[in-house]
Amino acid sequence: GRIEAGIRAQRRFVDDASHELRTPITIIRGQTVVVDLDDRADLNAALELVDDELTRMNRIVTDMLALTKIDQPEFVRPELTDVRSLMIETLAKAERLAPRRWSLSLPATPTETPEEQRLEALVDAQRIIQALLVLAHNAVGHTSSHDSIDFGLDSVHTPHGAYVRLRVSDTGVGVPVA
Repeated sequence: GRIEAGIRAQRRFVDDASHELRTPITIIRGQTVVVDLDDRADLNAALELVDDELTRMNRIVTDMLALTKIDQPEFVRPELTDVRSLMIETLAKAERLAPRRWSLSLPATPTETPEEQRLEALVDAQRIIQALLVLAHNAVGHTSSHDSIDFGLDSVHTPHGAYVRLRVSDTGVGVPVA
């Protein structure tokens, strides 16, 4: 029984690893197809996106290797992050997954100055990107090209404190009730 449990855990690990790495690979492939090689700015933006996704893939692989050895307390590394910018950056990556009607819903800002538009939260940016792209990949799998996929960010204030809520929603078929 212990050996079978170990084999099942290994299979789950391999399935999870392939799923986690498939999304950045798809983003990189999508970017290389649409980049205009004659447009220096477009080429630079594409290279920056590819480098960012390769960095994320490297972290995923490193984290997966760490998870096979021990539970790492540093698995999540939160730092003060502008969540608005994070959502904009992540949506730009998700748009490379498939042609959909992509959108971003952000809370209204009272002013137009960039400093006051920042919405900072203590998060692990790479983990948030990873989670959002997994959700986006799943949304792509359950929608067609005429469907919409929306990334959303809400700032929520309660008597116990303030927090941000991030979401990915789509107009696909949905999850069966059963």
